[in-house]
Amino acid sequence: MTRSILFPILLAVLVTAGPTRSAPPETAPAEPPPPENVDRLVKLRLVSDVDRIEPGATFHLAVIFEIAEHWHTYWIDSGAGGAPTELAVRAPKGFTVGKTRFPRPRAFPGPEGPEYGYERETVLFVPVTAPKNLDDATAVFDVNVFFLACRDVCLLGDRDLRVEVPTVARRTGKTRRPTGRDGQRIETFQRRLPRPIARLDGGRASFDGKHLLVTGPAKAGTKLLVFPIQSPGIEYGEISTEVADGRFRLRAPVTVSPQNALGEPLVIGGVVSLGSRPDDPAYAWRIPVKTPASK
Repeated sequence: MTRSILFPILLAVLVTAGPTRSAPPETAPAEPPPPENVDRLVKLRLVSDVDRIEPGATFHLAVIFEIAEHWHTYWIDSGAGGAPTELAVRAPKGFTVGKTRFPRPRAFPGPEGPEYGYERETVLFVPVTAPKNLDDATAVFDVNVFFLACRDVCLLGDRDLRVEVPTVARRTGKTRRPTGRDGQRIETFQRRLPRPIARLDGGRASFDGKHLLVTGPAKAGTKLLVFPIQSPGIEYGEISTEVADGRFRLRAPVTVSPQNALGEPLVIGGVVSLGSRPDDPAYAWRIPVKTPASK
């Protein structure tokens, strides 16, 4: 039988092998790495771009993002994936808060198509205008920051920030800007804010009801980067670009669907960068679309 054959062989092996050693204790399976912490991956700070607020003056609240290597956050339009970064500002009575201004983003390859956002660091700006009458006091500003940080996975961030800025009763025009690393970041990313296309000499954007045309002067060989903003009720078709005869031309079919506007104004918007370097000039277009109901 099989058992009678295997037993002598096993006994011989044990005898010739000499004393046996006890088997080493089993090692415990390695514990999985701790989950990533979005507060560690994306550090945020809120500062003002002036050291004091004067009556009637316009200044900026600046949200500084420090982003861990290989991770990224998103632009006002996240593209084919991710989620837009959003800021909600609470200001003292009498202060007027404008819309968040985003520096020109970069494009990341995503599973569904290009995504738009920022790596390493960025600064988002909120323009604020002070009332005409102020006291010698302190103004407190609170900003809620909603963002998504992505690598192979995505983590949701929701942070509350606060900054206190002195106010003065008399306007002198002698406010000072931040210095050091914060000052450098603010200066760098303010340069990367897109300017309105109308401020480019010979630049313009138009919409004929079906097609968008954005054009302006450009040197031969200029690489155009286009970042459309897909707002509610607005859908871009395939975008084409060319640089010829000293001008760039960006064309795209645009579908306007008032029933999908979610109660928001219909606006065709986007950004074009004249070059691929971070500090190359970028220009924005924003075209309100009138519908029969809004005329």
